[in-house]
Amino acid sequence: MAESNVITASTEETIRPLIGKNVVIKKFLSRKKRGDLWLIGDKDVDKYVIIPESKVDIVTIILQYFDGTYTLKEVKDLMLTHHHVNVDVNGLYQKLLKAGLIANTPQYGRSFSEADLLKNIITINPSKLLWPLEKIINKYWRAWKLVTITSVLVSVLGWIWLLVMTSRNQHFRYVSMSYIFGFQDSFFLGFVLAQAFTLLSSLLHELGHYIMARHLNLESKGISFSFYGSMLPMLKVDARHVYLLEESRRMHFWLSGIYVNLLLASLSFNMILLANLTNMNANFLVALLWKIVLVNLFLVIINLIPFLPSDGYFVFSTLLKHPNLRTKMIKTLLTRKIQDLSLVFWVYSLISMVFLTLGLIFYVNWIFFAAVELFKVLPLPTPLKYIVVGLIPVFFFFQLYNGVKIIRNFYKNQAERVF
Repeated sequence: MAESNVITASTEETIRPLIGKNVVIKKFLSRKKRGDLWLIGDKDVDKYVIIPESKVDIVTIILQYFDGTYTLKEVKDLMLTHHHVNVDVNGLYQKLLKAGLIANTPQYGRSFSEADLLKNIITINPSKLLWPLEKIINKYWRAWKLVTITSVLVSVLGWIWLLVMTSRNQHFRYVSMSYIFGFQDSFFLGFVLAQAFTLLSSLLHELGHYIMARHLNLESKGISFSFYGSMLPMLKVDARHVYLLEESRRMHFWLSGIYVNLLLASLSFNMILLANLTNMNANFLVALLWKIVLVNLFLVIINLIPFLPSDGYFVFSTLLKHPNLRTKMIKTLLTRKIQDLSLVFWVYSLISMVFLTLGLIFYVNWIFFAAVELFKVLPLPTPLKYIVVGLIPVFFFFQLYNGVKIIRNFYKNQAERVF
């Protein structure tokens, strides 16, 4: 079996493609004006390709001949003589090969994926710990959604109240720099607490995905802790067969983690409102709850940014019926080749860049405040203080540069090989 992706006259007479046994052909996106998009894939390896609805019938017939007995040339001749259609069989074979769907090749089950950028550290299967909670959630599913919606609505009213009070110079501390970035008048302690709450809230976020995956009868190995591009720590639920779900059910899966963060933020904020309305003297508790609110709102925003490999990207692509938006954007940026791309693509790219820039400014600003405070409290000679504190931004930007370099090289190589 030839492993090269280039099909020549000699190789098309020797390659006998074999498609996987558990092949599925299913509608992926409903698009009234532009035509529906369909998936062709293999459930065993959870790999798929997208084809337009107009080609579904022809591709279905070709796949029947991809049983390991016919060569590519023979399949092409059969399509011409029996079905009177001149089809690019070689092109379809290459597409399926790159997607890891040809069973009798070394590429089977392997394809271009951002998962290759994730360096997995550890995977935890929480099924035994969560089964009592799963039973309760599954039994009272509608009540769970009602609690979340009610809590978020009360929080919205609370935010309106906070804005009114702020305009009257009351409770202004909640939106002050020290309250947002710090904790108990300490930026460094605020930074440390924020990282701890971010880790805990991210774990609960992924538990939301995991419970939803189980609710939708999806296979999942558990929650993995990884590094994206060697710089960005990530928690991720590896759920199989998500793309085989209906569009609305896919949206439920992708938004389930955000539901959890919204619930945590709204419940914490409602407790702050309760403390203020009852004149409770609990400044420490309120400051702690406010940090939980900000961290979870930050996670909601981060997960909704469609440029990152986040829930928001998949939701955004599904709503706009434009799959592979990130792939197209990164390919365009790396190759600098302007293709015939839609207005949606350019709006998406512009908004993504703005969000990423603002997020970077916000994080750098926070690190700056924490570093300044650390410089003041370190019991070291001034020259050593400059060295110790100066290492913080150096380390941060080194990790950022190294990660961007890894991601750029990865996508550039994939753009040359795959696209």
